Amino acid sequence: MEKVKLIVSYLFSSVPSDKFSYYIPTITVALLLLLGAVVFSLMYNKKKKEDFAFKRIFKKTASRLTFVGLLLLFLIAVRYEAIPYFAMRIWMYLGVLLTVFILYRQVKFYFKDYPKERHNMISSIHANVSQKEASRYLPNKKKK
Repeated sequence: MEKVKLIVSYLFSSVPSDKFSYYIPTITVALLLLLGAVVFSLMYNKKKKEDFAFKRIFKKTASRLTFVGLLLLFLIAVRYEAIPYFAMRIWMYLGVLLTVFILYRQVKFYFKDYPKERHNMISSIHANVSQKEASRYLPNKKKK
C-alpha cells in the first residue's frame, strides 16, 4: 500500500521538483510535430485533388499534430514556471501518451486502411465507367 501512495504522490504532486532534464528533447519533439504538421498540410493540399481516399482518411492529421505540438510546448512552459497543478507529472505523461497514440493511429491508417480505401476507390471508379458504357439509352423500344 505504501508503494501505491508513493506512486500517486509522485504523479500528482502539485509542484514537482526542479530536476527535469527533458526540456530540450521535449521541445525538439514538439517543434518536430509542428514542422511535420506544416509539411503534411502542404502535402495534403497537393494530394487531395487527385486522391479521394487520402483526402478522406487524413483530413484532420495536420490539425492533430499541431494540437499535440502546442500541448507539449504548453506543458513544458508550465513545468518550467512551476505553476501548481498544471505542472504535475501526470499531465506530461498523458501528453506523451496522447502523442504516441496519435502517431500510432496515423501510421496504422497509412499502412493498413489507406491501401484498402484506395483500392476500393479505384475499383468503384472502374465499375462506374464500365456500367456507363454498358447501359446506353436508345430512342427506340426494344423489339420482342
